[in-house]
Amino acid sequence: MESMHTMSGIDLDTEAALAQLSARLFAQGPEAFLSAVRQALDTARTLIADLRGRRSDARAILSRYDDISLLVGDAASISSVARNGHPDRALRDAADTAEQEIESLSTELSLDRGVYDALVAAQAEVKQNATALDEPGRHLLDKIMKAMKQSGVDRDQATRDEVRGLREQLVLIGQEFGKNII
Repeated sequence: MESMHTMSGIDLDTEAALAQLSARLFAQGPEAFLSAVRQALDTARTLIADLRGRRSDARAILSRYDDISLLVGDAASISSVARNGHPDRALRDAADTAEQEIESLSTELSLDRGVYDALVAAQAEVKQNATALDEPGRHLLDKIMKAMKQSGVDRDQATRDEVRGLREQLVLIGQEFGKNII
């Protein structure tokens, strides 16, 4: 089986790296497509759980976040292509479901206090030791922190729940809108 290594050195099998398999996934049908997306999301969830527990090594924290972003981004990209352009209605429907699950995980990630706390720890480390991350790493960390705050991660649970519900509605509305345009 082929593999790829992420920034933090994680060896991901190609089933998790969806962008490399798009043509094969499309040919295997809706069930296999949805299964592959779910496998990538499960891998991302495992990495998120690991990230929640980290409180040192800014580079490792940022690298793990990057790994998660890679998996979720690949899943989102391939699902968008399938939903918008595949000729098989069943595969387009599977891609709709995949997009909803991907957006749900993306929302959970952006509102996850454990992930946020790990990134806060990385930011604190960088403040004490500027060499903990290079300039692009510091810039990326700042952008991630800003985006998470804008998402509402630093708000109370009721507000985060409201944000979560609104985002789910936006996904469904956007999908319906897209179906009516094409």
